[in-house]
Amino acid sequence: MALSAAEAGESRLDRIPFGPDLWLVPIRHHSPACALHLQALIRRVRPSRILIEGPADATALIPHLAAKDARPPLAIYCFHAPPARSTGGEPVRYRSFFPMAGFSPEWIAIREGLRLGAEVRFIDLPYAARISLPDTDAPEPDPAPEGVERTLAEDRLLQQSWATSRLVERAGCRDFNEWWDRYFESCTPAGDPETFFRTLLHWCLLLRPEGDPDDAETAARERAMASAVRSVRAEEGRCLVVTGGYHSEAIARLLEMPADVADPPTADLRTSGEQGTYLIPYSLSRLDAANGYAAGIADSGYYQALWRQRAQPDPRAEAIRVSAARVARQMRERGEPVTLPDVLEATLIAHRLGALRACPPGRPELFDAMETAFAKTLQPDPAAWRRWLRELAAEACVGRVPEGYPVAPLVEDFRARCKRFRLAYAAGAERVRVLDLYRSERHREVSRFLWQLDFLGIPYAEWESGPDFVAGTGLDRVRETWRLRWRPETDAALTECSLYGAQVGEAASTRLIERLDQGGDAASLLISALQMGLRDRIDRLLERLSVWLGQEGDFVALVAGLARIELARNARHLLESQDAPALDALLGTGFRYACRRLSWIGDLEPERDADCAESLGLLNGLARSDAPWCDLGLFGDSLIGVADGAPAPILAGRAAGILTARGLWPSAKGRASLERAMRQGELTPIRFGGFLQGFLPPTRALLVQEPKLIAAMSRVLLRWDEDQLLAVLPHLRLAFTALKPREAADLGALIARLLSGESSASPVVWSDQDRAAARQLHDRAFAALQTWGFTDAD
Repeated sequence: MALSAAEAGESRLDRIPFGPDLWLVPIRHHSPACALHLQALIRRVRPSRILIEGPADATALIPHLAAKDARPPLAIYCFHAPPARSTGGEPVRYRSFFPMAGFSPEWIAIREGLRLGAEVRFIDLPYAARISLPDTDAPEPDPAPEGVERTLAEDRLLQQSWATSRLVERAGCRDFNEWWDRYFESCTPAGDPETFFRTLLHWCLLLRPEGDPDDAETAARERAMASAVRSVRAEEGRCLVVTGGYHSEAIARLLEMPADVADPPTADLRTSGEQGTYLIPYSLSRLDAANGYAAGIADSGYYQALWRQRAQPDPRAEAIRVSAARVARQMRERGEPVTLPDVLEATLIAHRLGALRACPPGRPELFDAMETAFAKTLQPDPAAWRRWLRELAAEACVGRVPEGYPVAPLVEDFRARCKRFRLAYAAGAERVRVLDLYRSERHREVSRFLWQLDFLGIPYAEWESGPDFVAGTGLDRVRETWRLRWRPETDAALTECSLYGAQVGEAASTRLIERLDQGGDAASLLISALQMGLRDRIDRLLERLSVWLGQEGDFVALVAGLARIELARNARHLLESQDAPALDALLGTGFRYACRRLSWIGDLEPERDADCAESLGLLNGLARSDAPWCDLGLFGDSLIGVADGAPAPILAGRAAGILTARGLWPSAKGRASLERAMRQGELTPIRFGGFLQGFLPPTRALLVQEPKLIAAMSRVLLRWDEDQLLAVLPHLRLAFTALKPREAADLGALIARLLSGESSASPVVWSDQDRAAARQLHDRAFAALQTWGFTDAD
């Protein structure tokens, strides 16, 4: 760092208390060097009170963090659901983490301070207060618990300043993390802690101009921390304050002001809504800056090794050797030809790179050396190889909360049920579980448990394949496949969902009723309830469905709901629904409502005609002679009204096709309706195309079985001249896409036989004139099809 920069900040540095009774200690979060020097400083100063940047309402968790059997990394998990902010009637939930590894300065301050008998507490704004600050842009809520989480401790202001960029450039480093490692992490551990922290404070003063910060949230946090420091200054004993280096000068400046000016207004700290602060296990890999953690330190696995070797005469050399050996072992397990001499070579290269760069060997030198020594054959994408190398270097370390910590009852129930079903409920590799739903009652219990977790949004089980009754897909499958993986967010999400109940089933049941009261799709929720085994909620859902059937005026939504109810009835063995009589009565009521709504089906918006036609086909599937809810007479009469009077051709065609295919009117009438539509097509081709789009899906099998229908169509087509045929050809092609390939082939063979029977038995002889006319006709037909987007490839 330039001397002029240090001199420029000397006067500002002198204003920051650094002993004898008040010590404002600047740190970088999760820095082993800061943790090591902070430990030495605490032992030297022996303060009576240690105040730490962290959510003030988490102070009650400090005794659990200091417990002997607490194993880092751990995280303080905070969530807040303000009542005034909602999306679609459902409260928005903000969540954040304050993680600590074994080499985090905050962790060392807690453990060392309590060991010496000091009072230790957090002094930052509670998370709910930060979210509720007026005139502050609140952070976006996580779209999913497994997404990159918002952290309460961020270093972006340190890393992204112009001063940092200049220092990185002048030092010839590739990025900020390499610069930081060279000038701070690789410093001699036995150095004087006061000198280390003053050097760090010099750098922090370069990053921030003197005065208030640009954002209101940072200003409010600094006022709250300064107020906490001011409240203990009058007490006897030494006080040590541990905060991010970006805040140190601002807190010192606020301490010089009168309390009525510097302290935050009480109104700023008022919060409402649901909120909570809990202690959860965390993973070392999520502390890594490469995984998107805003306050992370690059390659945390290396720094974990460095921290473990801190008592060695040369910790860096030991950390390099241990890390290289661990990565080599993992590469051998994956089939890579990495040997012990390669490990020795990587270690030697790391030390030589340090000498060449005139700096102690550290993390950048280790990874450059491993890339050189372990890359037997470079991959096509070197960047991808480097990412893979860093994945191997990341240590799979997950913390553990102390034995006496009162976890949420919902977390306890989750662990108990996982243990009962032999499912993983701690850190480990992803596992696949295949469930035989039809033959194993135990597998059905596991399935219901996993669907409950999925319904609650717990990031643990991911459904991969099998029958999906809510979506109505894969119903022919007899097995479910799930991918299971516990992660820190699993316990966090379970803790947050504890407001719904103490057991997973109870919480899913409460959440289901909440969604129902918020206007959720009752038919889909019925399927979900049966899929989750929530028998206690079926009666309420059936009652809501009965009311909904009588009020729903949208024909498409009504039929879709009936289809889901029928699905619940027919899958009662798997879904274990013993409410078949109630479901039959409900289906009967809904079926009659749907038939009566057919009288105005054509009065909807024209753009919904295709959806209504699809729903008409779905209603046709519900109209079975063996179904106790079906009134075939009412269904047939309603369809005749649509076939004769619907203004939309696709609806008239669908109704006529269903009536013809089911034999609800004579086949002659079906042929007559088809011929009438074709005659109308001579004047308006698009009407004929729409009619065929509706008519063909229900009658495609009947076309092959009833040659008279094809003969009737052929008679009309043969009467048309070339212009009429070309005008209607695109509509014909679009309509016949409803046929499956085998059906199209059978229909083509039938038409060929009909045409050959109407012509002479002698082979047709084509003249040159005939071929030219045919080619001209082909070109005109292709030109007409191009307007519909067809190409030669089609």
